[in-house]
Amino acid sequence: GAHIHFERIGLDAGLSQSSVMAIAQDHQGFMWLGTEDGLNRYDGAKFKIFRPVEGDSSSISDVWIRTLTLDANGALWAGTRQGGANRYDASTGKFTRYQHKDDMADSLSHNNVRAIFLDAQGRLWFGTNIGLNLFNPQTGGFEHFLPPDTKELPVQTISQDANGNLWLGTLYGLWRFDPQKKTFSSYQTGKESLPIFNILIDPDGTLWLATIGGGLLHYFPQTETF
Repeated sequence: GAHIHFERIGLDAGLSQSSVMAIAQDHQGFMWLGTEDGLNRYDGAKFKIFRPVEGDSSSISDVWIRTLTLDANGALWAGTRQGGANRYDASTGKFTRYQHKDDMADSLSHNNVRAIFLDAQGRLWFGTNIGLNLFNPQTGGFEHFLPPDTKELPVQTISQDANGNLWLGTLYGLWRFDPQKKTFSSYQTGKESLPIFNILIDPDGTLWLATIGGGLLHYFPQTETF
């Protein structure tokens, strides 16, 4: 077969830390790599590393990057483990921080941001330790969504099906969120709800679920079977 050559780009090339949790490419062609110690921008030759700068609120809010997404305007958003979300402005090189504040009802519901998802309508959804958040670009605030009678729902990954529903992979199994009715439905993957870390929606409408400890699951929404 064909010989495929991999080039390893590691710490000796300037990468800040070797656990890469997220990758994105912006419209200028830069590769962005989120690690457990800094956000890295790679231009094909060298790295620029972004870490929090004490006393500078326009620096990134946390070293541990969990997720990277481009919004409808092409701006990069970084979700962090303890510092909420950050939007990067390429023209200024500065970050805007979006964080949970107890005295702000429409602030982010939790500062552990596990997923950021741009939906087909151009809206940004945030998966946090305390459920789903919808960003309001007009106000800079967030609308919060949690299933009834739950205090937390750690949302790891968000996907959207052809009907506009959001499918949520959580530490407590698979959930579906209807953005129009604003309702949640839970789908049991077995006796215990397996943590789901990634979801791919097949063109045929079925879901492939990457789990922790339970391998790969294939879900058929028509029959609600795994």
